[in-house]
Amino acid sequence: MRQYETVILFDERLGQDDIDAIVAGLRGAIEEQGGQDVSWQPWGKRRLAYEIQKKKYAHYGFLRYQAPADVPAEVERRLRISNDVLRFQTYLGTSENVEPNELHFRNPERLVAYITDRGKIRPRRTTRFNASEQRHLSQQIKRARILGLLPFTTVGA
Repeated sequence: MRQYETVILFDERLGQDDIDAIVAGLRGAIEEQGGQDVSWQPWGKRRLAYEIQKKKYAHYGFLRYQAPADVPAEVERRLRISNDVLRFQTYLGTSENVEPNELHFRNPERLVAYITDRGKIRPRRTTRFNASEQRHLSQQIKRARILGLLPFTTVGA
């Protein structure tokens, strides 16, 4: 079994009870198919870097679990059906705790230093990272952009 992390953006108008009901349904589906160690970490309501489905705010949360390879597809299917989910993204598991100074998509204020004024990712010669560190940086910036934590471009903003 592998560890997975699904980042979910819920509609801003949902209450905590509604979010808990959706997460409970996902938790039940994961455990029903042989998953374990299901944990939910709400991140709270945050302003999006750009509008998603004409919404400016969203409730963020992280769902971590260990499961067989076919379970994430079922979780994503259930999230696609729900009208209350603005966006979601599933990744292979990462570390449980993210340090405040770590380059991770959960620390967008740290990643901003590696983006130019025009929204491009700074090249390796200016970041002074080796190749694997630069790939990691690019991956984390792209994840943050997909999840609405960082804008895709700063031109005209």
